[in-house]
Order: sequence, then structure tokens, then C-alpha cells
Amino acid sequence: MNFAMDSNHHVAVVGAKDTSKSVATKLNQSMIDQHMTLLDVVYKYPETEAIFHSFDAILEQCILCSNLFDSIDTVCKLYHLNQAEMLMRLNMVIE
Repeated sequence: MNFAMDSNHHVAVVGAKDTSKSVATKLNQSMIDQHMTLLDVVYKYPETEAIFHSFDAILEQCILCSNLFDSIDTVCKLYHLNQAEMLMRLNMVIE
């Protein structure tokens, strides 16, 4: 089984057989993406709060306190954070 990531950072399983829906569709339905606000993410997936707090030391501030209503994309651009890494870590914790 192989994995592939498209330009929107959506992960898909390549070569897997699934009779009901494609695996990529199932993954995309439950994935955190760059358009979600931090509030949306922690509300839907409380276990992600620790991931956001892991960036606090780097930024020397509470990312959730300062940017709760901003999208992941905005936060990553504002603080020059690696968006792909943040999304990967967030999505790993909700699996």
C-alpha cells in the first residue's frame, strides 16, 4: 500500500481496493485542512490542543490565545511555520 499527497495536502492511499467509496474520499472527510480555523480544529478534535501548544515555546506566546479565529494557513504564514508539518501532526493525532 502506498500513500500520495496532492497539492492541497490531502493524503490518499494508492493501490488499495475499496468497494464502497474511495479511500481518498474517506480520508478527506475526516482530515484537518489549512482552511480550518484553530477554533474549529480544537472544538472538533480536542486532542489537537497539545499540538498547537507545542508551537508556543517557538513563538513565545500561546498560539491558541492569539490566533484562535485564524485559519491554519494564516497562522503558518504569519509565523513562518511549516504548514505541511503542522497539518501532518494534527492529522496524525486524530487518527
